[in-house]
Amino acid sequence: MQEAGAIRKRHGAAIQRYREHRELSRKELAGIVGVHVSALTQWEKGVTSPSDVHRIALAEHLRVPVAVLFNLEPVAVA
Repeated sequence: MQEAGAIRKRHGAAIQRYREHRELSRKELAGIVGVHVSALTQWEKGVTSPSDVHRIALAEHLRVPVAVLFNLEPVAVA
């Protein structure tokens, strides 16, 4: 199982990569998603994680499925 900090950093790197691919500044994407630019910066640096609502908004505006953006894997249920 991966450490929470490593997962946040991986997710943050993905947010930044897709944001830059869409040629959006942090300020622009933060405004679109409805958060302060400092919140987006913390997500990209892996300090904090976006809420589920913000994950959906990020994926929608970056035009990438949530599962791809956050590298979600199905969990096997016994």
